[in-house]
Amino acid sequence: MCGITGIYPFNEIGKFNSINLQRSIESLNHRGPDASGSFLSDKAQFGHTRLAIIDTSELGNQPMKDGSGRYILSFNGEIYNYRELKPELVNSGVKFRSETDTEVLLQLLIKKGEDALNDLNGFFSLAFYDSHEEKLLLARDRFGIKPLVYFQDDDKLVFASELSALRKYGLPEVIDPASLNLFLQLNYIPAPFSILKGFKKLEPGHLLSINGKEVSKKCWYKPLFKKETDEKPLEENSKLIRELVFSSVEKRLVADVPLGGFLSGGIDSSIIAFVANQLAPGFKTFSIAMEGNEYLDESAYAKEVAQHIGTDHSTIGLKPEYLLNSLEKILVTGDEPFADSSLIAVHAVSRETRKHVTVALSGDGADELFGGYLKYQAFLRTQNIGPSERLAIIVAPLLKATPQNRDGKFSNLSRRIRKFSRIARLAPGLKYWELSSPTGIPWPDEILSADYSTDTFRLREELIPFAEPKLLNEVLENDLRLVVEGDMLRKVDLASMSNSLEVRVPFLDHVLVENVQAIGQGQKAIKGKSKILLREAFKNNLPQNVFKRPKKGFEVPLGSWLRNELKSKVEDQWFSAKNNPLEPYVDMDRLEVLKKEILHNKGQNQDERGWALICLYEFLKTLS
Repeated sequence: MCGITGIYPFNEIGKFNSINLQRSIESLNHRGPDASGSFLSDKAQFGHTRLAIIDTSELGNQPMKDGSGRYILSFNGEIYNYRELKPELVNSGVKFRSETDTEVLLQLLIKKGEDALNDLNGFFSLAFYDSHEEKLLLARDRFGIKPLVYFQDDDKLVFASELSALRKYGLPEVIDPASLNLFLQLNYIPAPFSILKGFKKLEPGHLLSINGKEVSKKCWYKPLFKKETDEKPLEENSKLIRELVFSSVEKRLVADVPLGGFLSGGIDSSIIAFVANQLAPGFKTFSIAMEGNEYLDESAYAKEVAQHIGTDHSTIGLKPEYLLNSLEKILVTGDEPFADSSLIAVHAVSRETRKHVTVALSGDGADELFGGYLKYQAFLRTQNIGPSERLAIIVAPLLKATPQNRDGKFSNLSRRIRKFSRIARLAPGLKYWELSSPTGIPWPDEILSADYSTDTFRLREELIPFAEPKLLNEVLENDLRLVVEGDMLRKVDLASMSNSLEVRVPFLDHVLVENVQAIGQGQKAIKGKSKILLREAFKNNLPQNVFKRPKKGFEVPLGSWLRNELKSKVEDQWFSAKNNPLEPYVDMDRLEVLKKEILHNKGQNQDERGWALICLYEFLKTLS
């Protein structure tokens, strides 16, 4: 796991920006604290920081050249099947100097060019350069597990693992209105958008080819979706999925450094921990205990699972002040505004886990594949309105004055009932957008000033494959494209890499994903039941409590903090009318109303809306 950066100038003016390469490399040290290096030529320049995982010797340092010096690779990620790919290269005459996956990838790219990407099982962002032809290839993995951002103008193309590293090249920093609206709608900014104009995220499964001044973008991998899904019996499909999960985890246990996994006590992480421990007995697992908040503390469930499956388990106790003291660092961890507040908890568990291991496995991706989120139940219920759904619609107006946040059982139930009553009346496109929005569809228009308010709903055809989803499988496909890349994977990358921890996601092995996509939605979720296929596959391996527990996210008591420990900052800093960087972008009168709603725990989605503006506030302070 690493950080990459580089510049490909089109002319002499572009070459001038090369003086900033070292600053960009240094900004990525947290992604790769073990080594750093650069490749310098008259035409292109690369930088790299390394977190050594496989063959930790100096032979694995990057940028890596082949024996002739013609080809150069700067690579962030892991190729899990590199050992299977290596013999064919050896038989063709390649002589390897290291045991790294990087060198296998380099030689495969030399042999096959961009077609080599289809042979890879892993996650990556990469820059591959042919110095004789002066051609540069940039590519990102199938599902966007590893980030890659770039900026192009008439003089140059620059790229990096993070927006913060790209900003070191002295580029113009102007807020992009469409991205600002998307952020306030979704709590994150999906690819290809970025908070700054001209800065782009390369989409998952895409590549850029640069030859002279010609830059072309191409989709090299598109997730499989079959309208006519496979309707084999549940027992047969669950057996297949079980085998594929075992295969995926086994690939991700390859490392020359200490390795473990996150364990929340939920279905997904518990399955990964169980399988890993079957393959590597004594597997280390880690969970956090939210001290002082029984509703959000899931450590007892994690401990029960660990005892049942036999992992070497550690519970990390986190006091509220520990998390609060981390806020300042976390708020600037994101290289652009990112308002999924569970980043705080993931950052904390990553920081503590890194004290014990260098690589961790996580259960991310399973909810979007197997229909685990509560929003999928809401979607299904809107298609099959029964007595309980009618009751929720009737009761919803009576809950208008009640607290609606994730901090407690009743306030969370109230929030969910109110949201369901809204989406039940919407058309499919609006319904999906509302289900995807923690802040509510109309809010960006309400809070933003006239100069920055724009219609993001029109962008849905660019962002998702199904603009008007009518089937659960279509909703799942949308989330694989939108939520997985923009929110879940980005959160994990931000939290883990800021702590120099590599996180691997077995559920996003592309072979597993493609097989799950081909299965009918009725084996994933139906009204009242979620993750049917996954539960069936591992029903005999985990405590039954794991399968009976209601779905709960990795939350922090955000609303309580805003009204108590962080109250002075809410009143005097983040929502103050004095010297506020938000002022050009938001309606300050509406900001004052929101402040009162937060402090009095009233209003709709007020805590999520407030947190999004706090994250935006902290980012705007960094602008030049």
